[in-house]
Amino acid sequence: MTDDAELLRRHVHERSETAFAELVPRKAGLVYSAALRQVGGDTLLAQDVSQSVLIDPARKAKQLTDRPEITSWLHTSTRFAARKAVRAKERRGAPRHPFTPPGRSRPRRRSPSLFRGWPA
Repeated sequence: MTDDAELLRRHVHERSETAFAELVPRKAGLVYSAALRQVGGDTLLAQDVSQSVLIDPARKAKQLTDRPEITSWLHTSTRFAARKAVRAKERRGAPRHPFTPPGRSRPRRRSPSLFRGWPA
Protein backbone atom coordinates (compact mmCIF):
# COMPACT_ATOMS: atom_id res chain seq x y z
CA MET A 1 0.00 0.00 0.00
CA THR A 2 1.44 3.36 -1.06
CA ASP A 3 1.51 6.18 1.49
CA ASP A 4 -0.34 9.48 0.99
CA ALA A 5 2.78 11.55 0.35
CA GLU A 6 3.88 9.22 -2.43
CA LEU A 7 0.45 9.33 -4.05
CA LEU A 8 0.50 13.12 -3.97
CA ARG A 9 4.00 13.19 -5.45
CA ARG A 10 2.89 10.89 -8.27
CA HIS A 11 -0.15 13.07 -8.87
CA VAL A 12 1.99 16.23 -9.10
CA HIS A 13 5.07 14.97 -10.96
CA GLU A 14 3.54 12.31 -13.19
CA ARG A 15 0.07 13.87 -13.45
CA SER A 16 -1.29 10.52 -12.34
CA GLU A 17 -5.05 10.54 -12.07
CA THR A 18 -4.99 7.01 -10.68
CA ALA A 19 -2.81 8.13 -7.77
CA PHE A 20 -5.30 10.83 -6.86
CA ALA A 21 -8.20 8.44 -7.41
CA GLU A 22 -6.55 6.06 -4.93
CA LEU A 23 -6.02 8.80 -2.35
CA VAL A 24 -9.57 10.18 -2.28
CA PRO A 25 -11.42 7.03 -1.13
CA ARG A 26 -8.88 6.57 1.66
CA LYS A 27 -9.72 9.95 3.14
CA ALA A 28 -13.39 10.35 2.14
CA GLY A 29 -14.78 8.67 5.27
CA LEU A 30 -12.66 10.77 7.59
CA VAL A 31 -13.59 14.00 5.83
CA TYR A 32 -17.30 13.15 5.68
CA SER A 33 -17.55 12.14 9.35
CA ALA A 34 -15.69 15.28 10.45
CA ALA A 35 -17.95 17.41 8.23
CA LEU A 36 -21.07 15.71 9.57
CA ARG A 37 -20.06 16.51 13.15
CA GLN A 38 -19.18 20.11 12.28
CA VAL A 39 -22.48 20.84 10.50
CA GLY A 40 -24.63 19.35 13.24
CA GLY A 41 -25.80 16.22 11.42
CA ASP A 42 -27.01 17.83 8.17
CA THR A 43 -26.09 15.06 5.72
CA LEU A 44 -26.54 17.12 2.55
CA LEU A 45 -24.41 19.95 3.86
CA ALA A 46 -21.78 17.46 5.06
CA GLN A 47 -21.67 15.94 1.56
CA ASP A 48 -21.17 19.38 0.01
CA VAL A 49 -18.41 20.20 2.48
CA SER A 50 -16.73 16.83 1.89
CA GLN A 51 -16.79 17.29 -1.85
CA SER A 52 -15.23 20.75 -1.69
CA VAL A 53 -12.55 19.58 0.76
CA LEU A 54 -11.64 16.49 -1.26
CA ILE A 55 -11.21 18.59 -4.40
CA ASP A 56 -8.71 20.88 -2.64
CA PRO A 57 -5.76 18.43 -2.65
CA ALA A 58 -5.97 18.30 -6.45
CA ARG A 59 -5.63 22.07 -6.65
CA LYS A 60 -3.07 22.40 -3.86
CA ALA A 61 -1.10 19.23 -4.48
CA LYS A 62 2.23 21.00 -5.03
CA GLN A 63 1.95 22.67 -1.61
CA LEU A 64 1.00 19.41 0.07
CA THR A 65 3.80 17.23 -1.30
CA ASP A 66 6.11 18.29 1.55
CA ARG A 67 3.77 16.75 4.11
CA PRO A 68 4.32 13.11 5.04
CA GLU A 69 0.61 12.78 5.91
CA ILE A 70 -2.32 14.96 4.83
CA THR A 71 -4.89 13.77 7.34
CA SER A 72 -4.41 16.72 9.69
CA TRP A 73 -4.53 19.16 6.78
CA LEU A 74 -7.78 17.59 5.54
CA HIS A 75 -9.31 17.73 9.00
CA THR A 76 -8.43 21.42 9.43
CA SER A 77 -9.67 22.19 5.95
CA THR A 78 -12.91 20.36 6.74
CA ARG A 79 -13.41 22.44 9.89
CA PHE A 80 -12.96 25.70 7.99
CA ALA A 81 -15.19 24.62 5.09
CA ALA A 82 -17.91 23.40 7.46
CA ARG A 83 -17.94 26.68 9.39
CA LYS A 84 -18.16 28.61 6.15
CA ALA A 85 -21.02 26.40 4.92
CA VAL A 86 -22.95 26.72 8.20
CA ARG A 87 -22.59 30.53 8.14
CA ALA A 88 -23.79 30.63 4.53
CA LYS A 89 -26.75 28.41 5.39
CA GLU A 90 -27.69 30.64 8.32
CA ARG A 91 -27.47 33.76 6.15
CA ARG A 92 -29.85 32.41 3.55
CA GLY A 93 -32.04 30.61 6.09
CA ALA A 94 -35.66 31.16 7.00
CA PRO A 95 -36.79 34.38 8.71
CA ARG A 96 -36.47 34.33 12.48
CA HIS A 97 -40.19 34.84 12.97
CA PRO A 98 -42.60 32.70 10.91
CA PHE A 99 -44.86 35.65 10.07
CA THR A 100 -42.16 37.98 8.82
CA PRO A 101 -43.05 39.32 5.38
CA PRO A 102 -40.30 39.27 2.73
CA GLY A 103 -37.96 42.24 2.97
CA ARG A 104 -38.61 42.89 6.67
CA SER A 105 -36.36 41.84 9.49
CA ARG A 106 -39.20 41.34 11.95
CA PRO A 107 -43.02 41.53 11.93
CA ARG A 108 -44.86 44.75 12.70
CA ARG A 109 -45.91 45.16 16.28
CA ARG A 110 -49.62 45.17 17.01
CA SER A 111 -51.22 48.16 18.52
CA PRO A 112 -51.67 47.32 22.23
CA SER A 113 -55.02 49.08 22.56
CA LEU A 114 -56.58 47.42 19.54
CA PHE A 115 -55.47 43.88 20.34
CA ARG A 116 -55.57 43.95 24.13
CA GLY A 117 -55.76 40.45 25.55
CA TRP A 118 -54.54 38.71 22.37
CA PRO A 119 -51.45 36.56 22.67
CA ALA A 120 -48.30 38.31 21.51
